[in-house]
Amino acid sequence: MDSENGRELEAILDNFYDKTTSKHAAYTLRAWVKDEKPARTNISAWASDWLAKCKQIEANLDWKAMRALLFLHSLGPSFQTFFDIATSSDTPTDLQDLIRRAEDHGRGRESDEREISRALQCTEKKAPPRTDHHGNGDQMRPCRNCGDRYHCRAECFKPGGGLSHMTEEEKQDWVDARRRRREQNAKKRKRPSKTTEEANLCAQLALENKRLREKMKSADKTLGEHGYGGMVDLEF
Repeated sequence: MDSENGRELEAILDNFYDKTTSKHAAYTLRAWVKDEKPARTNISAWASDWLAKCKQIEANLDWKAMRALLFLHSLGPSFQTFFDIATSSDTPTDLQDLIRRAEDHGRGRESDEREISRALQCTEKKAPPRTDHHGNGDQMRPCRNCGDRYHCRAECFKPGGGLSHMTEEEKQDWVDARRRRREQNAKKRKRPSKTTEEANLCAQLALENKRLREKMKSADKTLGEHGYGGMVDLEF
């Protein structure tokens, strides 16, 4: 502080400790809405805790802001990125503007998914069906997650697929890597021996696996900052 005024100091401390960031307030509201009383907790204790959280939320959000955040929550997990963007600075209050932005975000996401799907179909010109039933079926074609005949569940971008954790940028990088590998193989005049080809493929897959693990670690760290740490499975 530039001055030694006690009242100014109290105001600064109250503002610092009693107020929360927009994103923190948004996540607090969403957690409060989803919260349910544990089976062995009595009503009195639960009501006391519930009202304390309610008081904290009301201290940082008015009804317009709550209504906007509840709309964001209703969009579901597929709009998690939009949820983070919308709450990154000021808490949104204009519901109609938020709906328009959500529509734009949804159209952009659907367009990206269509482009990635077409790119996968181009890179996978021949995709013989897998008829084996060993293991959990992650390598079988058509995909046991979405039904697409050009990839298996382990390579599926949609929720429930092996690559669903990737961001749009990471998905595009993965598709580009597959395309480049196929183009490089097509340009070779002499086909290498089976042993050499397998060794090269193993090296490329190891490099790609290392790169994906690094990105997944980074994603897990980011999730940890928002209280969702440990959700990314790095054991593969």
